[in-house]
Amino acid sequence: MSTRQQGGRAVVTAALCTSAALLAACGSGSTSNSGGSSGSGPNSTLSAPVVFGDLAGFTGAESTFGQAFNEGCQVAIKEINDSGGILGQKIQISNGDELSDPIDAVAALQKLINIDHAVGIIGPQTPEIGATQPIIDRYHVPDMFQGGSTDFDKLSDKWVWRASASDSQEGVAMALYAIKKGYKHAAIMFSTEASGQTLKPVLQHIYESLGGTVTTTVDVTMGQSSYRSEVARVIDSHPDVIFTSADPATAGTLFSNFHEANNFAIPFIGTDSTTGSDWVTAVGAQVAHDHLVSLIGGSEPGGGGSVFNTWYAKLYNHQPLANANYAYDAVMVLALAIEYAGSTDPQAMVDAIPKVSNPPGQTVSDWATAVKALKAGTKINYDGASGPMDYNQYHNVFGPFDAVQVDLQGTSQILQTFSAADLGAVTK
Repeated sequence: MSTRQQGGRAVVTAALCTSAALLAACGSGSTSNSGGSSGSGPNSTLSAPVVFGDLAGFTGAESTFGQAFNEGCQVAIKEINDSGGILGQKIQISNGDELSDPIDAVAALQKLINIDHAVGIIGPQTPEIGATQPIIDRYHVPDMFQGGSTDFDKLSDKWVWRASASDSQEGVAMALYAIKKGYKHAAIMFSTEASGQTLKPVLQHIYESLGGTVTTTVDVTMGQSSYRSEVARVIDSHPDVIFTSADPATAGTLFSNFHEANNFAIPFIGTDSTTGSDWVTAVGAQVAHDHLVSLIGGSEPGGGGSVFNTWYAKLYNHQPLANANYAYDAVMVLALAIEYAGSTDPQAMVDAIPKVSNPPGQTVSDWATAVKALKAGTKINYDGASGPMDYNQYHNVFGPFDAVQVDLQGTSQILQTFSAADLGAVTK
């Protein structure tokens, strides 16, 4: 979950904005969001605590992602506050539960902006971004969207930035790993959640372009008590490997059915969601270790992965949930933009994002070092827990992907790393 979710952006937005109940939500309120802003430049101060909004599905079908988003945000908040805050002020996070539904996301976002006075938004995912993007644009609130839909590979919205990798990158990494392992025949078995359906065509296209053959594609409806017929279809297609993506509960049942059917005779390659502690617990650490390799956004040497893990352990007694690193990086980038700008003015914030996250500059991966450099007038280049946060002109980030395998304690161990150049060579 990956956060890579597909939504019918134009259709959903049109439906929402033609609904009488939501016309006021789409068109009401101020056209800017400047609460708490004062001063300019890296040595300015703020007049009020800084509030970020975490817009995610804390209940409903996407609740596992909401939990991951919240934990990632909380880790960043703790690091920032324990290291002095933003321009002398504490940072706070306010959760907006969009109930895993585009319509509810509109109300949740309105609450974050108008009641909680959030100056930046973390989220939502792809299914909800179509409904919320018009409001983000109207209020001029910087947003760190987390979703993999390839529809956003060429963003032209100055207020929306993507903190997670596109499916177009993860699909390349999964296909490339399979081919390098000698898997020439593969089945694709993804759940019907939007994340899997977005990733599936990208993965299939790249895998076939590299000489692989897809033996079958099987969609898995979430939440069923058995997937024996779907498992039989996959096994009967005689693949060398199975590409998989599913939420933890579905994966637990699915892998149990594979155990019954063929005792895991066929290996699996999973998305980044399959490294989360909730996912590993659902299928069992021994099963995950023995039969699964996952592709996740990696960090360059010296990046922020170790910093993130250290601060995560201060709050939680389990391994980081899949996608928590994206939310962590989203908070860090927005907070550094405020620190650089000396203001929560939305235009100043979006102008500052590439100035703190892109090269050239001193590479930084923790809050204290980054703020010290900014106060000294040094240009910084933030490399995060999920890899370099180097934004292109379309507000997308690129970076390495790691092929990882969990150990029996559920900790991911890197088997192989594909650089951004490796992935670029394949897509050419």
